[in-house]
Amino acid sequence: MVLALPIARPATAQQAVGKTAAPVASAAVTTITAGDYSIFSVQTGLALDGGGNAQRARLWLYPSNGTNDQIWVIKPIGSNFTIANVESGVVLDGADNTPGSEPWLWTLNSTSDQQWTFQPADGGFLIKSAQSGLVIDALHNLPKGPICLNNIHNMPEQVWKFVPLPTAAK
Repeated sequence: MVLALPIARPATAQQAVGKTAAPVASAAVTTITAGDYSIFSVQTGLALDGGGNAQRARLWLYPSNGTNDQIWVIKPIGSNFTIANVESGVVLDGADNTPGSEPWLWTLNSTSDQQWTFQPADGGFLIKSAQSGLVIDALHNLPKGPICLNNIHNMPEQVWKFVPLPTAAK
């Protein structure tokens, strides 16, 4: 059973965090459930962005701009979740699923490469691959900086805040 705390939902990602890349403060959730979210680095406030939003596109960090590139649809799949980009519908895929490899966007095929869990961590969540146990890591936390998979090492570049959006944001 998943319990979600009641929260005020902003109309856009920009309303959720403002128009700067300042660290995300309020409006984040304490439990991840199905729905639409903007996902931000706890360390920098930069948004997880779908980049090219096509199959094999790599993810990157980018200042929050409220576009569909930065809106993610979380859906349950068994005891795990898929993370789909609202702009293209392609899902977060672990690709090689090895430390240092870059996850990409891929057409939904429901394999364990595309299944994720959310582990509470210092002010947010780790996004953990159901296949490998590796987590999404923002590396250097720079705008247009790459995202990779890595072992858990309890550093802020691996912690993400999820800000819920109304499903009408699409």
